[in-house]
Amino acid sequence: MIYFTDEQKIKYFDEICEKFYKRNFGLASKSEIDLLLFKFYYDTFSDCEESSKHKISDYTISKELGITQTRVRNMRIKKELVYPHIDVNWKGKFLEIVPSAHFDRNTHKVTINIGDPNIFLELENYIDVHNMYFEKQLNQKNFTLRVEYFIELLISIDDSVDENDVTKRLKDKILKYDELTKPIYKDSLGKIMIEKSLDASSLLANIATIVPALLNFVQFLN
Repeated sequence: MIYFTDEQKIKYFDEICEKFYKRNFGLASKSEIDLLLFKFYYDTFSDCEESSKHKISDYTISKELGITQTRVRNMRIKKELVYPHIDVNWKGKFLEIVPSAHFDRNTHKVTINIGDPNIFLELENYIDVHNMYFEKQLNQKNFTLRVEYFIELLISIDDSVDENDVTKRLKDKILKYDELTKPIYKDSLGKIMIEKSLDASSLLANIATIVPALLNFVQFLN
């Protein structure tokens, strides 16, 4: 069970009062009150998770609250929409779980289990806005894409990497033995790598030293 400190109880009670004692008594719906109480629980749970480094799972929350995992997931998404964590760095959190990704050498695809639905939605939106690519799965926690697009994605979101410099190096490497003179620099990096049939494993090893997130991933594979 989760326990609230006296300081938290005072803070949370003040938030409840905002829903009732400003000429709005009884106007809040049950779903709004449920969401507010879930926010209290989840924020406190998150603080405990940050200190203990234990993963927050939908299953753990569902057992404690007595609701389904589907409802927990939906509540987590809605809570972030109504009561967002302003200082959450979704890119950093995604890069933290990159080493746990699975690389299938037969299909050349990378799959990552993303337990936090809000990170998944942020990532999905980022890919959509930047006209990038990934494969939609029935399992809403599985994020899957070809390794070439995976490399392109990591280069794009890793703030410690000079994207233009790395992209130029990779494209120079791709064109090194290419006798064609047609310009291909407008194409996406992932598409170019696939068209040139580059060896994904070798490519990962070659650029891992300049892309920290990829270095962690390659070390994990080895």
